[in-house]
Parts: sequence; C-alpha cells; structure tokens
Amino acid sequence: MVGSWGRLAALVRDPEAARAVLEHRAALPSPQQHVIYVQELIHKPGRDIRVIVIGGAVLGAIYRRAADWRTNVARDAVTEPCPLTPELTAIATAAAAAVAGPAASPAAGGALGVDIAEDQEGRLYVLEVNHTVEFQGFQSAHGDRLDVAGAIADHLLRQPVPV
Repeated sequence: MVGSWGRLAALVRDPEAARAVLEHRAALPSPQQHVIYVQELIHKPGRDIRVIVIGGAVLGAIYRRAADWRTNVARDAVTEPCPLTPELTAIATAAAAAVAGPAASPAAGGALGVDIAEDQEGRLYVLEVNHTVEFQGFQSAHGDRLDVAGAIADHLLRQPVPV
C-alpha cells in the first residue's frame, strides 16, 4: 500500500510465487506491512502514462517507457511527451477527483500524479494516484514548454489563507 519508485511491488505469475510473497509479507514485523494490494497485470505496450493534475486541472502527460514491467523514472524509464486526448484528460481528472472526495472544491487535490496504463487494445486503466508526485522525468520530457513547479506554486498561491 505504501511504496515509491516501484519498490515493494512484486509480479506474481503463479500460485507458488503468490504463496512466497504472502509468507514474506506475513513475516514482517509491522501490521501495516501485512496489508496487501493486488492489482491485475495490464499487458501494456512497454510504457505507461503519467498525467499531472494540479487543483483539478490537467497540466500535461508523459509516456514512461521501460523494458521492465515497472515503468518508474527512478528505475531508468525514458520519458517523452504524451498528447492529451479528451479521453485521457477525462480519466485523469476523474481519478484525481475521486481521491479529493465528493465534498472537495474544484481546486482541491493539490498536485497529483495519475498513472495510467493502456492495454493492447488501447483501453485505459488507472493504476494509481500519487499524492506526492515526483516530476523530474515529466519536466525533462516537456522542457521549457511546461513549468510543473511554477504551476504548483501558482495553485498554492491561489488558495485561501486561514485566519
């Protein structure tokens, strides 16, 4: 449930591997480490998509390409700009809104990284929504065309100050 950079994730291909992972997790000392999140493997075309959503609005998207099943930039994935389609924008916005909650204002949610996989038929699946989005690979893919840090700062400066 808690991880970063593709760590603490395991690709389980058969029951024997599943038993080994479950046994390992059960032996860890913290009850929090016993929580297991299971996700179906999406057979993607060697890449996934990272969309950054700030204050409910999509800033942009990148492809993350890797030979590994994990396409994290921290694992040396290569990034390049990904065109924003209406479908991609809608799914990323909906995923960000889902974690912001129904009572949240449109500007809620802060800066989020929505990770999306496309299967071999082009269907899109949300893998996760990162509340502590890292954007070095995103920024390097877009260069001067987008300013992620500036967009986050602008969003924060527009928020009401509690009195």
